[in-house]
Amino acid sequence: FTNEERNQALDRYNSFVPFMLEGVPLTEISKSTKIPYTTLLKWSKRYKENSLAGLADKVRSDKGNSRVLEEEVKLF
Repeated sequence: FTNEERNQALDRYNSFVPFMLEGVPLTEISKSTKIPYTTLLKWSKRYKENSLAGLADKVRSDKGNSRVLEEEVKLF
């Protein structure tokens, strides 16, 4: 974990901890935090599977690479 990844994971955990500890419905948390329900659901699943480490974003393998196809570039 870098400090940035740790902070991100803790922020995410804190957003759905009432669901984990008190059984507050994710729909209610979603309304109060403005975080989409599906995002909270994904985070809670990742936490259950991999603990806090599951809440930090993984670095994309294609980070920094252009996703524009050569043919599209030629059209411009």
